[in-house]
Amino acid sequence: MLLKEKKKKKRFIIPEIPKGNKARPFSIGNGFTIPENLVRILNNHGFDQNEYDGSFIIPPQIYPERSFLKRFIPWQALLFSNNVIIHAKDTLILNESGTVNKVCANNLAYLKLNHCLLSIKLNIVCSTNEIANQIEVEFSFTSYEILEPNLDRFLKAGLHECKALDGEKSAYDRLKNIPEKYRNGVYAYIIRKDEALLDFIYLPGLVYRFGFIKKSLTPNILFAITGRQLFIFEDDLSCVGLYTRIVTFIPIDNVNSISFEKQKRFTSVIIKIKKDNISEELLFGIEDKYTDDVKSLLTAVIK
Repeated sequence: MLLKEKKKKKRFIIPEIPKGNKARPFSIGNGFTIPENLVRILNNHGFDQNEYDGSFIIPPQIYPERSFLKRFIPWQALLFSNNVIIHAKDTLILNESGTVNKVCANNLAYLKLNHCLLSIKLNIVCSTNEIANQIEVEFSFTSYEILEPNLDRFLKAGLHECKALDGEKSAYDRLKNIPEKYRNGVYAYIIRKDEALLDFIYLPGLVYRFGFIKKSLTPNILFAITGRQLFIFEDDLSCVGLYTRIVTFIPIDNVNSISFEKQKRFTSVIIKIKKDNISEELLFGIEDKYTDDVKSLLTAVIK
């Protein structure tokens, strides 16, 4: 009788976590170069770093988890061309090689930024060779200004003109009536990016109160449409409300349908995204009384 071969246990490497300025993400140039381990990973997968004119290199990081655990993230690099992002990531597993992922702007389904205190989670969902593909990275918020120009270039390459670019004056006039946080979000992510604001709606969150107990059932949320995209700006109820926000960019062409589902105390807005073989649903909670207003705004973007 043959004895079953014992499974080899994976051995993990704890990376050296840099401190101070060395812990901040950086771009190649001015004395900064891409680490040799990432160059080797790129070459092993057939990619040449010199073919890309933008970069964002993320040193190893450590994040606290529940029950006093820690989460380690190895070296990562984002390389940019006009309409492509290459994501190279080292590994924490001994004797294994890192990974390389490629996404193209023309196959963009949607892009999401989750700002939580001093960190950002970037999630780019695309279709690659008829397979759903995505890039997920987490990094320090203070370094977003290094990434932003290249990320904007990629996002714009994935947007197609669907409406006239002349914004509605009434929409710009109504901005003064919404909270500053969301008004600044519209200026930062739409107007300053040369996007024309066609219309928007801001909805305050629904708060459930029982005696001294107060719980947010739905987030403060803003839906806005431009000539090329559906923009959604909301609070993140899963983290530290006042200091967090989620920003979602959806090319208008990819909005397949919008439906509403009544919950016990609020209504769920279900936005179905369709791009090539990708079919995903994004859910957003709103107070029941705003359903008709949201329906009037969002159904205008369905192709």
